[in-house]
Amino acid sequence: MQIEIDFDAGLTHTYTDIMQVINAVVRTCGRPLKAVAADLDRSPSDLSRWLSYNPDEPRRLPVEALPQLIDACGDRGKQIVHWLIERHLEDPETRRERARDVIAELGPLLVAAMQEIQQDGQVSPIKGVRNG
Repeated sequence: MQIEIDFDAGLTHTYTDIMQVINAVVRTCGRPLKAVAADLDRSPSDLSRWLSYNPDEPRRLPVEALPQLIDACGDRGKQIVHWLIERHLEDPETRRERARDVIAELGPLLVAAMQEIQQDGQVSPIKGVRNG
């Protein structure tokens, strides 16, 4: 049985500002920087400048380019939107509810998996640690 969960908890804890999440998404989306830049009709050096944390850099990512950038990064680009939602729309109670839902869904599966591992009495629930 395989369950797919689309839950990126803690994006606002991992990335404290929008440029951090944009940088992470662009650099880990699985596409070369020059391909992402080409989708934006920019050179790779322009995109690098846009993504820089240099406060003296006058060329910043224009907000008009954000939808194109999200699209250019494929599914990973959605993390930018998720970060914005988490930051501006989700209250703490909603985040806690979402976390409880994930636990409720995964809890029984984790217990069943641990029982399966422990049935032979040789392998502990911690991978690679042998019992007595």
